[in-house]
Amino acid sequence: MKLEYKIDSKQKLLIEVITGTFNFSQLKKLLTHISSDKQFSDFDKVLTNLTNAHFKISLFEIDSYLKFIKEIVKDKEVKWALLTSKPKATALAMLISFDSSFKKSTKIFSTLEGCTNFLEVSINENEFSKDDFISVDFS
Repeated sequence: MKLEYKIDSKQKLLIEVITGTFNFSQLKKLLTHISSDKQFSDFDKVLTNLTNAHFKISLFEIDSYLKFIKEIVKDKEVKWALLTSKPKATALAMLISFDSSFKKSTKIFSTLEGCTNFLEVSINENEFSKDDFISVDFS
């Protein structure tokens, strides 16, 4: 599993790109790593790109992960756009978006344009290939 992320302070946006196969333990490490970033408080919008991600996670672990997310972001109001293209990643995104804590602020999209419109930010496909992302490998 590989995570690349950056925080665009100007747009108050966290962009995450997750690639490879991930499990519950790696998801927790990922969120812990991002939350320890000194710019963690600088965003109120999140775009998570799951188009090249695969997961091995149970329903129980998804529930535990949601509780973990809520604890980390408990004092933040965040709009969250999940960009997906695969059935399992879409299913995971749907389970997240159905949670009462995320229902109003989380949406699932199959296009970057949908994400940017929802988040009211300006980014394009080239943004994901820039070298200013912080890369974290949890293999």
